[in-house]
Amino acid sequence: MGFAEGYLEKHVTGQRLIRKDPDPELSIIAIIPCYNESGLIKSLDSLFLCDTAGIKAEIIVFINASENSGDDILIQNERTYQDTLNWIEGHAHPDLHFHVISNNSLPSKYAGVGLARKTAMDEAVRRFSMIGNPGGIILSLDADTLLESNYLTSIYSHFLTHSKSDGCSIYFEHPIEGDEFGTEIYRAIIQYELHLRYYVSATAYTGYPFAVHTVGSSFAVRALAYCQHGGMNKRAGGEDFYFIQKVAQNGRFSKCTTTRIIPSPRPSDRVPFGTGPAISRILSNPGLPLHTYN
Repeated sequence: MGFAEGYLEKHVTGQRLIRKDPDPELSIIAIIPCYNESGLIKSLDSLFLCDTAGIKAEIIVFINASENSGDDILIQNERTYQDTLNWIEGHAHPDLHFHVISNNSLPSKYAGVGLARKTAMDEAVRRFSMIGNPGGIILSLDADTLLESNYLTSIYSHFLTHSKSDGCSIYFEHPIEGDEFGTEIYRAIIQYELHLRYYVSATAYTGYPFAVHTVGSSFAVRALAYCQHGGMNKRAGGEDFYFIQKVAQNGRFSKCTTTRIIPSPRPSDRVPFGTGPAISRILSNPGLPLHTYN
């Protein structure tokens, strides 16, 4: 019986999603929820180019949509699914195994990034339980993030050094210049990232002991700790904040600053709040500064 059997029986209603058995030496699983997304391949390329140094890792992509989603979303999801299958076929790697799962019929009452992240993370827990690895590392990413080449090795080393850590936030920087986006988007993300960093610093200044960044594309958690804290929630937005705060408040949550995650600064309406909607609001009020907390 695996260490996660109790959690899986109580918190997971679905069956095993990946039929291929995990490598017995599997130590890292990165999960990527993907909804109405056209830029996933760039993220997969970034992961494929990461150093592994023999670390056995998997990437689970969960393409998802609500049962009430429109045809345009379903068409994009199907295109992404087929593109991902083709990409996987052409990218064999001795240490990395890529899996893609698709479900465009999530119940409308719960459909959203929380349920999608939970579904993929639950599957990661199941796979670590199958090989008896409660210390397995689950990485949470988004479908529009890029990574430095030492992403996997740095996080693996971080957990070796911080052996009692149940999870960690991972350093991130949005791009603030380049040719991919317009000047107004780079100006907006500078304001928003300053707000994020000010918020954590100011919270720490008050004496609050669990002041950490809570960004869905830049955190990690051990498989056993994930189970002990009841797994990811099903919130349609802010799921990362509530989950990370829950794990951090046991006092065994660290910060990994030896690598960098590069999230996209693009505007988006995929979630009710977070980076994408914040950038959209800033762009809709040109010339006005972004307010933060007093």
